[in-house]
Amino acid sequence: SHPVIGADGIVYIGSGDGNLYAVYSNNGSEKWNFETLDWIYSSPGIGSDGTIYIGCEDKNLYAIYSTNGSEKWRFPTGGGIQSTPAIDIYGIVYILSSDRTLYAVHGNNGSEKWNFTTENTAFSSPTIDVNGTVYVGSSDNKLYAIHSNNGSEKWTFTASNYTSTSENTVTSTSENT
Repeated sequence: SHPVIGADGIVYIGSGDGNLYAVYSNNGSEKWNFETLDWIYSSPGIGSDGTIYIGCEDKNLYAIYSTNGSEKWRFPTGGGIQSTPAIDIYGIVYILSSDRTLYAVHGNNGSEKWNFTTENTAFSSPTIDVNGTVYVGSSDNKLYAIHSNNGSEKWTFTASNYTSTSENTVTSTSENT
């Protein structure tokens, strides 16, 4: 997990002990921690309202209140999550699970908007461009471009080897910077 810093200067980081930690950047003391059921490889994403989103190996995407570390909601997937969530300007959270599925989840209530299945296991973090296209790589050697409004495939690019990565390089439409 890579640390992410909120607008209020709080540093958020997931841990192999199954906790998401909120740490004060000025002195390193803990503000709160949120316990999951398994390791956290995913880096946190932060929504415009301050909600913290984190994927976990326990197959859940969690939404956590930044004020006190309590759970807002959780969204179950069919596999562990190592991908970092990307959040678009409408508050839709995009997360890729090891079940080969990219999920689009409403950030306000945790309901599914749509899902898109790749041909092989994928651990890549999604990226959103300024036009709302979602890009995700997979170990099936493909880069997928997905329409954010309905989850349909826009196009694919086939590389000579896998395109999967755990790094998140979200563009300017994401609130996860």
